[in-house]
Amino acid sequence: MYSKLSEGWCLNLNPWGLFRVLFLFFLFWNFFLVQIQAGEGRQISLTQKEKAFVKSHPVILVSNEMDWPPFDFAVGKHPFGLSIDMMNILGERIGIEFKYVNQYTWEELVTLFQNRKIDVLQSVYYNESREKFGRFTKAYYRDKTIFVVPADAGNISDIGDLNGKTIAVPKGWAYEPFLKKHYPEIPLLLVQNMEEAFNSVIEKKAHAVIELSGAARYRIKKNFFRELKLSGWFKHYDDNKYKSLHFLVRKDLPELHAILEKALETITPGDLSVFEKKWLGYLDLYSEIRLIFTPEEEIFLKNNPVIRVANEMDWPLFDFVKNGVPAGFAIDHLRMFGDITGLEFNFINGYTWSKLLEMGRQGEVDLFPGLWKSSERETFFCLPGPMWSLSKFW
Repeated sequence: MYSKLSEGWCLNLNPWGLFRVLFLFFLFWNFFLVQIQAGEGRQISLTQKEKAFVKSHPVILVSNEMDWPPFDFAVGKHPFGLSIDMMNILGERIGIEFKYVNQYTWEELVTLFQNRKIDVLQSVYYNESREKFGRFTKAYYRDKTIFVVPADAGNISDIGDLNGKTIAVPKGWAYEPFLKKHYPEIPLLLVQNMEEAFNSVIEKKAHAVIELSGAARYRIKKNFFRELKLSGWFKHYDDNKYKSLHFLVRKDLPELHAILEKALETITPGDLSVFEKKWLGYLDLYSEIRLIFTPEEEIFLKNNPVIRVANEMDWPLFDFVKNGVPAGFAIDHLRMFGDITGLEFNFINGYTWSKLLEMGRQGEVDLFPGLWKSSERETFFCLPGPMWSLSKFW
């Protein structure tokens, strides 16, 4: 025998604020949940001057960091990463060869660029000071800058939570001058690279590290860093919008800058989704979703940046704990929702299911990511609608 039941999120907050946010999320998620096909690049129309530049510069020297996966890294002397793939497809469409310069630190690559020994720096954050010696192209990738902290530490919802605590930062990275300027009270542990920064947190030499979300996820997953977790969004650094990666072209090569700008116009959502699936392990279908909230909802999001979520210990594959970390389909779905809205979730676990329900009734838990609907539960909770339908067998 079986019966068909609906499974959904259950809310225990001022119901209408988060209810409407969830409704908008499901509406946009279902709209964008389509198969994206990689498109063929459009033909690039170059001026005579630009064609002459390509003919006289058949090889362009491009930076290649050693250790910033999955965007820009090297194995031996061979370049890899999302940004490398992006450069290569641009080179094919332009008809120009990119030669990658590696075996140097980031600081050394910047110096080579300033001394005109490298033509293009890639995987670069926009920084006003860098405009003095280069021309930025338009962004080719956007993501959030987040805090990475020990798995057993509290969540960081604001940089102020790290006052008096040490942040590990690679020397010469844009984080260093920003933190020194805006947060001089926060001690910095300057290290050689991002790998050392992550290890510094694991070894308790620092309390946190700042990193682009996609890069942090990749590093934690690839290295099985169960001692670390992703925490809140560093909104001040990102200026409350997604951080972007650019190419930086030497100022004395304006033709190359113009050519790269034209080539970037040929990059389709399909191209980008292929790169993201290859290097990030998922199709970032929701990254371009922008929900429009009412003033009341904006106030709700501002006043409730962290939502307490019930996390069962043992309900795979939907909601469970694996190696001390919340896991499951419902948890992943909830995290995607957080990426869109900017909400942060504090997962409450270590309790029995009946205890979690009681905590919900007492207002100690705000949201249940997977709950069977019943008239008794609707007395205490607001259910915005089913997340999926399941067949229950007995």
